[in-house]
This record gives sequence, structure tokens and C-alpha cells, in this order.
Amino acid sequence: MHRFRLITLVGLVLMMSAGRVEAQVGCNDTVVNILRSEMQLCLEELKTREIPAYFISLKAEDLRTVTLTSDFGLSSTDDVHTCVIAPYVRVGSPQCDNYSTRGRTTFAEIFDDVSIYTLPLPLKGCDPSTVRNAVRKGIEHRYAEGVLAYRSMQDRGDTTGMEYDSLLSFSAVPSVFYYEADMPEEEKNIDKSQLRRYIDGASRIFREYEDLRLGRVSLISLVKRIHFVNTEGTVIAQNRRTFTLVVEAGAKAADGTMCRLEDDVFTFCQSGLPSPSELEKKVRSLAERVVAVSKAPQVDEYSGPVIISEDVAAALLNRILGRRLESKRRDSELDDFYKFKGQRILPPAFQVYADPTLKSYKGHELIGHYMYDDEGVMGQRVECIKNGVLQQYVTGRTATDGFF
Repeated sequence: MHRFRLITLVGLVLMMSAGRVEAQVGCNDTVVNILRSEMQLCLEELKTREIPAYFISLKAEDLRTVTLTSDFGLSSTDDVHTCVIAPYVRVGSPQCDNYSTRGRTTFAEIFDDVSIYTLPLPLKGCDPSTVRNAVRKGIEHRYAEGVLAYRSMQDRGDTTGMEYDSLLSFSAVPSVFYYEADMPEEEKNIDKSQLRRYIDGASRIFREYEDLRLGRVSLISLVKRIHFVNTEGTVIAQNRRTFTLVVEAGAKAADGTMCRLEDDVFTFCQSGLPSPSELEKKVRSLAERVVAVSKAPQVDEYSGPVIISEDVAAALLNRILGRRLESKRRDSELDDFYKFKGQRILPPAFQVYADPTLKSYKGHELIGHYMYDDEGVMGQRVECIKNGVLQQYVTGRTATDGFF
């Protein structure tokens, strides 16, 4: 018994020591320190204005993308490196702010919008004055946008409908500290010559099929480092390393219709890519299928039961349910899924859940895996549909009636 207590005590000491080391490393991160200090200074100043800001977050993203493309054995390379910062400002109060209007969702969705306001940061080194200026400029810009949205909402007398008057515009979450050290350069770099030979050899096989008009193999190497901080005290630094292999083939039908098919492989490391022989099988299978589709006779219109493959079934279910299971404030009472909470919408054998903590499932690595999301919240499993009954949406920090 005493030995068990001693082992437990030692384990706790080691965990606490590891946490202190991680925190110390994070405190030595120049980017984190600049973001936190400038963000806090800006918040203190913005709190004194007529319409005060009450929350700020900053997301700095360093993204390196190398795209290798090979068409019928001829390859090209596109190498892009960007580093940007995306500020996010809420004005008013958690009870009612500039994101209380209809249809506004989480920062995660807003950041993915190509029109989101971002500012460039230096690609090499970390010049403190440049980063500080970008932070101040970005926060001031987003504050001004927030004030306009907030005033416009008040002028219209528009929140999101009476059903939301009792809901917070922004829910509180505990602050977190999570720090991953930056990846070594050797892990970020790839042997482009080797990988070009790899995809050239595969796409060259398409030449054997004279009916093909498209025969392409692409490989996308992505390295991302994210720094996230907010005025609640959260600090997150995390890396993402992925490879995506895409095989495409196309052939024209007799009526001129272009028939296209594609197959893809996603993996977190280069060793997870198919071997040359495995890739050849994928290429040949796709070529034969698309040629067969292009030569298949057209069928008459049909309405009735259809038997589909498991891959198509998954894609179809995602198309029907995917975005509808993401929580957002309703634009109107006509939003269809809202009214089905607690009701059966699928056969009882169906279970649908979202779990970003899963890195792989049945041997397939999952592109949706993450540790912390763009609002600084740890990923967790959400039971959306249980035994065919709609239980829960995938929610962010913006409350929605019945799903918060």
C-alpha cells in the first residue's frame, strides 16, 4: 500500500515538473510573448471606449504548402510559404455582442472564410516591431468592424429573435496552456526530386489508356504551425504535418460528357503514402473504371431503391448531415434540423458522432483530427445521433437554443 502511494506521488511530481517545463518553454517563445502583451494592452485601451471590447483572440499561422502535380508523367511544383495573423474581437458584452446577429457562428468557420481579415507576418525571424504593429493594426480594424456590426444590430432592433434573448452571445470556457515545440527543419522539408519521380511513375501509367483525357497524380505536403492566445489566458502552440495524395482520371463519353473520377489518400507522415506498387494498382483501377463509365449506356430515369457502395454511402450521408450538425443560430423558424432534436431521423441502428481526438479509424488516418480548435477549446467527442435520434449539435462558444 505504501509502495503504491509512493509511486503515485512520484508520478504526480513528474507530471507537475513536465507541466512546469512546458510552461517555461512557452514563456520563452517570442511570438507568444509579443501576442499576449500587445493583445492585453489593446484590450485595456478598448475597454475605455464608448462601445467597449471585452474579448480578443489572436491566431498566428505559419503555413508551408508544396504541391507536386504530374499529368501523364510530366510534373510541376508549386511551393508556397505564408505567415499571417488573424485577430478576433468581440464588443459589447457576453450577453449581447457583435456576433449576436443571425447566422454568425464560430471563429473556426469565420477564419476558414477566404475573405477573413488577416495581416502578413515575416516569413523568417521574428521582428518584434513588425509583429506588434500587425497586432495593433489588426485588432483596431476588427474592433471597428465589430462596432459597426453592433450598432447596426441595435439600430435594427435585431439580435437573433426572441428565442435568443436569454442566451449568452459568448459562453465562458476555462483557460488552457498547451505548447508543442516547433518541428525540426528536417521534418518540415521533403525530397521533392524523389517525390516527383514517385508521382511521375504513377501518372505515366495513364498513357496506356488511350481513351483518357485526364490522367493526373498530385501530392500536397502541408506543414502548419499555429500560435493562439486570448485575453482569458489561453495559450496554444501546435503543429500539423500532413500529406494528401490525389489520383484523377477523366474520359469523354460519346455525347461529349466529361466523366471524371478521383481517389485520394490522407496521412500524417510520408511513410503512410502508398508504395509504388500500391499506387500503380490505384491508378489502373481508376483508369479502368472511368473508361468503363464513359462507355456505359445512359439509363432511363428511375425512382426507387438504390444499392450503393460503402464509400458512396459515407459521402452521401456526409452531404446530407455534415454541415447540418454544426451548430449556428438559426436564420428563421424554418431551419429544418432544429425542430428534430430528440426525434428519430435515421434508422435505430445508426450512431453518428464527431470525435476530433481520433487520429485514425480502422486503419484510415483522419483529416479532421485536432487537439485544440480555433477558439482555443480542446476537442472532444460529441454524440450527435444515438440510436437514430438527434441528440446534439457540434457546438462552438456561441450558444444556440437547445444545443449549448
